[in-house]
Amino acid sequence: MDFIKAFRWNGAVFSAGSAGLGMLFLFQPALGGQRVRYLLAVLLLLGFASRFVSYVSSRRQGLPVRVDLAVGLLFGLSAVLTAFGTRQTPRLIPILMGGIFSVNGAIKLQNSLQLKRMQYRGWGAVLFCALLAVGLGVVLLFDPFSTWEVAVRVLGTGLFFNGLSDLTTMASVSRQVRKDMLSGIRRV
Repeated sequence: MDFIKAFRWNGAVFSAGSAGLGMLFLFQPALGGQRVRYLLAVLLLLGFASRFVSYVSSRRQGLPVRVDLAVGLLFGLSAVLTAFGTRQTPRLIPILMGGIFSVNGAIKLQNSLQLKRMQYRGWGAVLFCALLAVGLGVVLLFDPFSTWEVAVRVLGTGLFFNGLSDLTTMASVSRQVRKDMLSGIRRV
């Protein structure tokens, strides 16, 4: 049970950070490239730490390890590239984040199908959020933006909705697990 709590808190901190940074990018799209780089680097480092802690915790619990280490390393490498890149890095940020959104969306897609198999009622909402994340990731990968402000605003939208969908999914799944656990206790 401690693992589940630690996993939820790690994910919640990263998701809340995503949503908060997304709001900032939405309402302040004229932020300079340097600020955007460093703010994204901090968020990506937070994602790296969250995934790494999840990986280490799940190994200690003997749980099957999914993709936490690989995604954590992707976040860590992206943070380093974002923070310490060259003057060309701001132009690469939408492409880099598009890749991250696409990978994250693919993982959410897999999770939604697992939730369906477990007969979780909210699996459709998770599937919808996964498809949105993949779609936004593909748009960012092709970087069709005319100005930096538009790219930052679209990135902010993606971060906000990605963080918000992760938070609501975590809350509803944990509520469902709690209900299932309580109903199992009552039946005994």
